[in-house]
Amino acid sequence: MSGTASPTVTRIGTPSATALPDSAPALGSASAVPGSAGAVSASAGAVSASAGAVSASASATGLGSAGGAAFFARPGALTRAAGTLADRAGTLSTMDTEVAATALPAGAFGGVPESATLQQRYAGSLGTVRDGLRAGRRGLTALADGLRGSAAGYRTADTDAATGYRSLLAGESSGSASFDQLIAANRDKVTTALASEQGTLAALRAAQQARSQESLFQRLFDGGHDLGDEIDSAQSRVDLYQSILDDHRKILDFDPTGNGRIVELVGDLDAGTHDVGVLVPGTFANLDNYSGLYDRAKSFVDADPTGGLAMVTWQDGDFPPNLVDAASASWSQDLSPRLADFSHQLRTAIDSSAAAGNDVQVTVAGHSYGGAVVGLAEHDGLDADRVLSIESAGMGHDVWSPADLHDTRPDVRHYSMTAPGDPIGYVQGVQVGNLGHGADPDTFPGTVDLATGNYPDGSELHGVSAHSDVFTYHSDAWWNMYGVFTGGAVTTVAR
Repeated sequence: MSGTASPTVTRIGTPSATALPDSAPALGSASAVPGSAGAVSASAGAVSASAGAVSASASATGLGSAGGAAFFARPGALTRAAGTLADRAGTLSTMDTEVAATALPAGAFGGVPESATLQQRYAGSLGTVRDGLRAGRRGLTALADGLRGSAAGYRTADTDAATGYRSLLAGESSGSASFDQLIAANRDKVTTALASEQGTLAALRAAQQARSQESLFQRLFDGGHDLGDEIDSAQSRVDLYQSILDDHRKILDFDPTGNGRIVELVGDLDAGTHDVGVLVPGTFANLDNYSGLYDRAKSFVDADPTGGLAMVTWQDGDFPPNLVDAASASWSQDLSPRLADFSHQLRTAIDSSAAAGNDVQVTVAGHSYGGAVVGLAEHDGLDADRVLSIESAGMGHDVWSPADLHDTRPDVRHYSMTAPGDPIGYVQGVQVGNLGHGADPDTFPGTVDLATGNYPDGSELHGVSAHSDVFTYHSDAWWNMYGVFTGGAVTTVAR
């Protein structure tokens, strides 16, 4: 993050401020370069134009109006645009290296009197192209730094403003006020959803009962079908909603439509909180099976004798419904910006709670497809101190090196675990087009490769079942996850 950026760079989202630097058009202007060098120069021009389109896109996502009469900003959009510009800068740097490699040896143009002149012209043309590429890279890098600095400035300003408003509200809780308000609002939503789902369940049972009384002939020709799956789905949701209300659970986001969305705080943000974990599920995740994710998170909270660990279950969108769809990056590309934005909301809530001053460490963990979501969220500016990939599909689409990550905090610690024999290992590091999820998280530079070890009975976690069984309570894998979430001891893979 640039040290010169400040919250006052409010024009970064206007069309005039997001234009490329004056030197950038030179990238496509060296048409006199002979042979392949000319093609490289044209490609550089295309990259420059693409970067300009990204800048315009950032302006269109609500960063401001040309007249300045209705200005507002989305820090997440700024951060994502910065990441794209940084990627473009990396492309230009690679192209510069490739152009340098096209230098020809002495004598390449023969030994006639004109040869030396041609050699000089060729070298000069290469120099012009390289100058343009380097100027474009510097411009894109400066833009990326400005966007990141502005995003950070907006978030700081939002936090300061929220703190100021809270100080003006008599009797306002000293805890995480914004989370308190979300919990109260979502409790009303769950109450409404429970009444609706109970009606749906009653209607399904009545229809199933009526169908059971039909003759075989009627059942063959009435076009109906067994309603067992629908009844099970409705019952699971009724049970979930009832549990949320009866146990006064802390729901931060909730939407029962479709496959459903839910974000839940498990535990508390209080004076004793020192660690917060965020757990992101994978393929097949929906409200019908959400209780499994909740149980996993709660097992870690309950295991901490100090009460210093809180967890958040983050299932805030549609996840792939089957393994075929899980090959596509489109789901993670939709989910990752939301996760990145939530990580900043979480940090704000921590800093405005009784846990402020505890140097609370936030761990964001993704299981299976969720690992690819977390990796792309890092590209989008995730705010985390530790990142944990659990049987992960990959580091995120097009994430191949640490340079592709744009975390908010420096020195993020990365951990990964994949059980031996888990078939997901066959797709880690494999990507074709929009299918696949980037680098293998176990071998990603700087990542601590954690052992999955054994079940509590001493048998090895291995094979297809280990993909989910790593969450088995008190297995070696479970203890390693607990160690990451709490900043405790972990066991690594023996090399």
